[in-house]
Amino acid sequence: CITHGHANHFGDVVEIAIGNPNLVVISNYEISIYLQRKGVHAIGINYGAFVRIDDVEIRMLEAKHSSTFDFEIDTKYAGNPGSFLFTFDDGLKVFHAGDTGLFSDMKFVIGEIYKPDIALLPIGNIFTMDPKEAAIAASWINPKFVIPMHYNSFPSIAQDPNEFEKMVTNC
Repeated sequence: CITHGHANHFGDVVEIAIGNPNLVVISNYEISIYLQRKGVHAIGINYGAFVRIDDVEIRMLEAKHSSTFDFEIDTKYAGNPGSFLFTFDDGLKVFHAGDTGLFSDMKFVIGEIYKPDIALLPIGNIFTMDPKEAAIAASWINPKFVIPMHYNSFPSIAQDPNEFEKMVTNC
């Protein structure tokens, strides 16, 4: 699943997918078209839609971020960024927020309608929520477990996950 077109989320998907013909890539429509033109088995969906792969339902939800093919020579629009909700046959729900800022649907849609058990939330700031806003998102979503992500991979998004843990505990 690809949340948006930025290079640090797109990675080596083309090379990996072409080398594995059983692999299916789920993304927004624009990214799926790009991948299909490269020979990748990709399925494009939009907010609210889902596909089922084996024992998991994969639903695309909103994210507040930008999305471009920033690894191309000419930066191109890569469709709307998204997040994903994975619902397994045993009932477990995992929410991957992608790169996003805080927005009210985290409370009113993701938290109150989908009720994930686990939430992966970005805490890096600069390109996403900071730890304080991610702690607010965690309180709105109210999962059993929160996993911080999108931090410390380069200096401008350095964060202390222990500080985030304290903020989540105090929400």
